[in-house]
Amino acid sequence: MSPTIQYPGPALSDREIAAFERRLDARLPHDYRVFLREFNGGIPDACYFSALHDRLLVQSFSRLAPGRRDDLETITRSFEGRIPSSFLPIALDPQGSMFLLSLREGTRGRVYFWDQEREPEDPTDELASFSNVYEIAPSFTDFFGALYVSQ
Repeated sequence: MSPTIQYPGPALSDREIAAFERRLDARLPHDYRVFLREFNGGIPDACYFSALHDRLLVQSFSRLAPGRRDDLETITRSFEGRIPSSFLPIALDPQGSMFLLSLREGTRGRVYFWDQEREPEDPTDELASFSNVYEIAPSFTDFFGALYVSQ
């Protein structure tokens, strides 16, 4: 059973999503496009994800909402040079780490965890920029479907 989203963002049209893709110069995976169209961010009622021998917490999903702190484009610009290029910050955890969606050829659609606490000293080093990024799900659908309520 998929989580329920509380406080979704303003409804998005296919045209708005396509305009965002043009600004990104990348095509979003179909399942994430559907999520944006249906919810455009928000807070999941089931917010835990098991990965990396740990339980990760999804505080909220990013949205397309210019001017807001949780806006996809604002977060992407704010973390430019800190998160790998061609990765989209789709959700946040309470400690400042993020869940990323790969838009890169070869890994497109996979979900990763960017661990802020393990950020390298020199994030400009291309190899170091990946040292705190871990793949956690093969697709957004798998990631979203695996969220659960804490016991």
